[in-house]
Amino acid sequence: MTGKRSVVNDLTQGSVSKQLLRFSYPYALANLMLTGYGTLDMIIVGRFAGSGGIAAMSIGGDLTFFITCICMGFAMAGQIMISQCVGAKNMKTVSKIIGNMYSLLLLCAAAVTVISLSLTENLLMWMNTPDEAWNDTYAFCTLCFSGIVFSFGFNAVSATLRGMGDSKHPMMFTAVSAVINVLLCFLFVAGFRWGGFGAGLAVVTGQGAAFIISIVYLFKHKESFHFDFGLNSFRPDRTILLPLLKMGMPLTLRSGVQIMSNLIINSQVNSFGVTYAAVGGVGQKIGGLQSTFTNTLSESATAMDGQNLGAGKPDRVRRVTLISTGWSAVCILIISAALLLFPARIFGIFTSDPGTLELSHTYVIVLSAMFFGFVTGVGPVAVITAAGDAGMSFAISGFEAVIGRAGLGLLLGRAFGLDALGYWIAMAFSPYMSAIVGWVYYLRGRWETRKLVIDN
Repeated sequence: MTGKRSVVNDLTQGSVSKQLLRFSYPYALANLMLTGYGTLDMIIVGRFAGSGGIAAMSIGGDLTFFITCICMGFAMAGQIMISQCVGAKNMKTVSKIIGNMYSLLLLCAAAVTVISLSLTENLLMWMNTPDEAWNDTYAFCTLCFSGIVFSFGFNAVSATLRGMGDSKHPMMFTAVSAVINVLLCFLFVAGFRWGGFGAGLAVVTGQGAAFIISIVYLFKHKESFHFDFGLNSFRPDRTILLPLLKMGMPLTLRSGVQIMSNLIINSQVNSFGVTYAAVGGVGQKIGGLQSTFTNTLSESATAMDGQNLGAGKPDRVRRVTLISTGWSAVCILIISAALLLFPARIFGIFTSDPGTLELSHTYVIVLSAMFFGFVTGVGPVAVITAAGDAGMSFAISGFEAVIGRAGLGLLLGRAFGLDALGYWIAMAFSPYMSAIVGWVYYLRGRWETRKLVIDN
């Protein structure tokens, strides 16, 4: 019983505000650490490898994130299924979900590793990688692609724990990864001058350490969810695997479409030179701070919504929606105010390049507008995802990414001749499109009548 209490956390009882705060603050700390060590890596690389190094990390990070979207989709599907079963007090099914999710992601990791390594040069050409950043970007991507199994594995374990209401331990494992990453990045890049190779090696080593520690923790607490880690536990179960695929594929496509549209925007912006690529790279790191809060609250709300939908408590879901949206708005207001007041100083943390600092005054306006767009969709998107309506989630994201971000970006950037500014305007406007559709869906109440992903 002690192991069970330390892993499974009931999010269907007590104050919604307190539960959301308790669950989200470790999640926020984990995301802050991810953003923090990514930012520190960028600062180290920028100071010791210049704008070319920044561009390499930006482009390489985009590609790596795009590839890991496969893991993110199926891991999120598994988390939703686990949270619904935990809410319905069906722990035996939780064990089956874990085994099927891990088997699926292991196969995906193997396939994606082989494909990505064989297509690295093609991907860099497609991204319009500047010549001066090519070698660092290639080295960074090669190492990160080689360590995909660690990223997939850690995300799977984190999804398992968060679905059971435990956000504290994933945060601790992330802290281990962050410390190792930053220390090694400083050693490899600043000390050994290994550039993109050193940055990539630091990332993979940190991820590998986090994955190993998280698996050990899960193994020690396996009695909590009746999972013995034997070979039979990983055997495919049609009643679990089919719902996992049915929900995971649209969520994977959702992530893929979103990231692909970002890659299209970034590749077009990169074509205007290394200065624009560097501005985008720094902007992404600043955007990571925004994501720390909006994604934390959205994904925390998703976990709470999943358990409460499984327990048949729609009123608590409504409370979660309003509170998470309100808290997100306050956080983004503070971040945007700082950006608009001190753009050059904030960008100056990463680089001293005059061209990059000059462009920062324009780019922070784009970032602030985009941030508030994300805030408006936090609550309803969480409900749609937690309800298991992956098709609607994909449709909304596809509408935003294809029509809003990529389509409008190409129209303004190329057809209207606004160049990089046109693509940035599209980035700022597109989140409002998905937020409007999401609120319409939420207010119609379809999520209340949907069946659980797995009937209990």
